[in-house]
Amino acid sequence: MTKPHSEAKKQYWELPVEELPDYIVESWATDDELDVGDALHRYYEETRCPREWTEINALTIDLWNRMFQENIEPDSPAYGVIVSGIAASAGAVWHTVADAFGLDAGTVETVLDDWYEVEPGEPVPPPITWGEFMRRYRKEEAEWAALQAEWAARKEKS
Repeated sequence: MTKPHSEAKKQYWELPVEELPDYIVESWATDDELDVGDALHRYYEETRCPREWTEINALTIDLWNRMFQENIEPDSPAYGVIVSGIAASAGAVWHTVADAFGLDAGTVETVLDDWYEVEPGEPVPPPITWGEFMRRYRKEEAEWAALQAEWAARKEKS
């Protein structure tokens, strides 16, 4: 016998997106319809936060610990595997964008700090033009070159 519609369990894709992490923790072992990867993908896509890889790492570790009643410690091998994978994914995006335009990935990341470090609930800064991006890029590049020259001069003196 099927449940009346009013008693039917909501599917994870019908839930408000902000409820997904808790739903995953509570239901992953008993909900045969739950695709954890799909649900988390929806959560990240629809909330567009967190954006910074260290915050994604913290959420991932928290979900893991809650789902599996474990406590992955920052100095553990499991933590190392998870954090390095997340960091490498973030780095791959910076390198892909930089390579597409013939730029330095670290400088691109620095120029775009204001956008990827947006905290949940904070407004995203307004877009900038390509010209403004390149102005900021050249400024960062010059500042980095000046620091490298200063460090080289200090090294020569010592």
